[in-house]
Amino acid sequence: MGEAVVTNVKVILTCHGKHIKKKKTSGKLGDPNPTYNEAMIFDVPYDNIEEVTLIIRVISQDQYDNSEVIGSCAVGQRIVGVGHDHWTEMLDNPRKSVAQWHRLTERTPSVVSLR
Repeated sequence: MGEAVVTNVKVILTCHGKHIKKKKTSGKLGDPNPTYNEAMIFDVPYDNIEEVTLIIRVISQDQYDNSEVIGSCAVGQRIVGVGHDHWTEMLDNPRKSVAQWHRLTERTPSVVSLR
C-alpha cells in the first residue's frame, strides 16, 4: 500500500532577501500531477515593486509530516528569464490574472543585483 502524500504550493514574498509574507495552496492528496487554480494576492507598496521577489515552492508532505521541496521557481524584477518576463507582464496588466508556466528547479533561482 502506498503512502498518503499531500502536495501543495507555497508562495513566499521577499523584499531585500527577507521573507515578508507566506501563502499556501490547499493540499492535493495522492495526485501525481496536481493542478492548482488558486489566486494569491499580495499587497506591495509601489515604491517596493522592484525590490520584491515571489519564491514559489512545490512541496510534498507524507503522512508522518515529513516534507520535501519537489522544485521551485521565482518571479520578480531581479530574476533572469521567464520569471522576469512573468513579473513584467503582471505589472503591465494590473488587477488582472496572468498565468505562466514555469520550469521547476532543485534550487531556488538567485536574485540578480541591479546595482
